[in-house]
Amino acid sequence: MTRTREGEKNMVKCNVPSVGRVGGLAVALGVGVGIVTMPWVASAAPDGSGPNISVSHDGDVKVVKGNATAVSDGRGSTAVAHGFDSYAEATGGTNNHAIASGFGSTAIAKGGSGNTAKASGIDSTAYAGGGTNNTAIASGNFAEAYAGLSPEYDGRQSNNTGNTAIATGTHSRALAGIGDHNDNNVAKATDSGAAGAGVGTDNDSNTATASGAGSVADAGFLVSGNDNNTATASGGGGAVAGSFGNDNDNNSASADGFGSYAYAGYGLDNLDGYTADATDGQIVHNP
Repeated sequence: MTRTREGEKNMVKCNVPSVGRVGGLAVALGVGVGIVTMPWVASAAPDGSGPNISVSHDGDVKVVKGNATAVSDGRGSTAVAHGFDSYAEATGGTNNHAIASGFGSTAIAKGGSGNTAKASGIDSTAYAGGGTNNTAIASGNFAEAYAGLSPEYDGRQSNNTGNTAIATGTHSRALAGIGDHNDNNVAKATDSGAAGAGVGTDNDSNTATASGAGSVADAGFLVSGNDNNTATASGGGGAVAGSFGNDNDNNSASADGFGSYAYAGYGLDNLDGYTADATDGQIVHNP
């Protein structure tokens, strides 16, 4: 039995073909999961009783008990779902791994090879794919992590390699390497923070870290060719580095404290090597 799940949590949806200068900070794509299982995919359907667990490996259903669903295809791919209404999918390539644990949890590794998605917690969500060796880990109730792949991104999602998104804590969300040809980006969000790194096209080696409720960090976040930028936000601050433009490299922004905002290499093109630090409610732009 094939199941479709739709999320309803949204921060900032990212429609790249139509996005322009976005005022303020933007990090997370909304959450929505649309799963369409092709005829050749093995799907483990719940039997409606007993423990809620399902395991699928190499396209074969190994275990199915209760209300959990696991789907796999491709050599070396494994999906494990544990928890009522949990869903795990490892498809569209080889050696993909998806583990969903918790009520309503979703883990999907698809559209490439060597991708890993792990979600644990109530309604937690992890997506990894759209390329090779991407890793998404969501830990905590309603936590969301997307590496190389997001269901809400309106644009091409392919050739994304080695991106890592880690969201830890309730309502934390992290996005890394979403779009096309984005490599080696890292986004880490903790304690309800939101972080986005390398979203768009050809954005590489960006790092975004956000810690604490209201904290938002964007590094190499739209549009194209933004590399080696670093954004760090804590205590409810917002930091943007090398984002919302093209060919902005080696910028660094940090913000600490509610109402503090730092923008380095933001909103234009060919801005390189700028630094912005904000604390105690400051708003700092460079340039």
